[in-house]
Amino acid sequence: MKAKILAYALSAMLFALCGSVDAQQAAKIPRIGYLSSVSASAASFRTEPLRRGLRELGYGEGKNIVIEQRYAEGTFDRLPALAAELVDIIITTGPAPTRAAKGATVIPL
Repeated sequence: MKAKILAYALSAMLFALCGSVDAQQAAKIPRIGYLSSVSASAASFRTEPLRRGLRELGYGEGKNIVIEQRYAEGTFDRLPALAAELVDIIITTGPAPTRAAKGATVIPL
């Protein structure tokens, strides 16, 4: 009987100690959102220099940065919904995408 009580007490102590160990979280990879009112092919003259510049600064897609692209393909009504999908950093190409991005983001003061 004493052995059972001792086993239960020991198990409870070990269980309680397990809760104090925090899991180490993986580093969050920053996401850059690229929002354009035109198609991907029409915007490629802007996206390739962006990628090249980021590589020169030491950022590699899939390694330490993610670039997410959204294209409205001439349908300006789609811009607010596309902007809402992009979270961390949004790069825009003109006044309509910029207004959509501004409406989709909240900048803390």
